[in-house]
Amino acid sequence: AVLSQTYFDSPPFCADAEYMTCPALPASLQLRLFESAAAQSPSDPEVFMALGVLQHLGRQYNAAVTSFERALQLRPQVGGL
Repeated sequence: AVLSQTYFDSPPFCADAEYMTCPALPASLQLRLFESAAAQSPSDPEVFMALGVLQHLGRQYNAAVTSFERALQLRPQVGGL
């Protein structure tokens, strides 16, 4: 399902400054959005960092490690995990 811009402009949409996640959105939707963002922006370390956080929270530990490693490859100074 594609979300309209109106959805993101309306409460309760939010973004956590540190992890770029939103508790108001279901975790499965957040994960799909960041998987899509990673596919569309394969050189953005912040996307992979956020994806790794979501995967970790979802107990997808191997996938989280892969995402964190990709973030570090793209920008080694992101390493403040």
